[in-house]
Amino acid sequence: MDGARAFAIFLPQPVFVPLLQRAINQRSGARVQVLRQLGIGVIDQTGDPHAEDMRIEHIFELDMGIFRLKFTMNFLMNLSNHLQIVAALPLGGWCVYTERLEIGGVVAFISAIGRLNDPWGDLVNYFRDPNVTRVKYRLLVDAVDQLANDLSARPPAPTANTTAARRYCGGY
Repeated sequence: MDGARAFAIFLPQPVFVPLLQRAINQRSGARVQVLRQLGIGVIDQTGDPHAEDMRIEHIFELDMGIFRLKFTMNFLMNLSNHLQIVAALPLGGWCVYTERLEIGGVVAFISAIGRLNDPWGDLVNYFRDPNVTRVKYRLLVDAVDQLANDLSARPPAPTANTTAARRYCGGY
């Protein structure tokens, strides 16, 4: 029973971290798409300047949303870590009081909680980077596929070499 209580202390982090990471990934993907639209508008110079200003504002809002989510996740991870210690003290105190555990076990458990915070943060960062990279890679593959479809749909434009070759071959 005490093992289940000890495990319950660690449960909140694996619940909220994937949810927040998924939201960060969605915003990162949307940001890349808006940046591409902005880039296309700048290169073509056919876009409405007001629409491009709106895209820049939208990019800024997405960036701020990503930062808010990242800081919220860090805050919740720190809060969860400290609440784990706060929860371990009365639970461990009760176990010591009922003589199911010695005080050394409580001290060791609290020490272990303190030592798990850094590796847990490293693990979250380890999974965050590939997830963001996976989102960006998927967007890149989609853009290349779209470009390939656009290029295959329209006939090739005549170049100087094909025009010279036609003159040389008598117009064929």
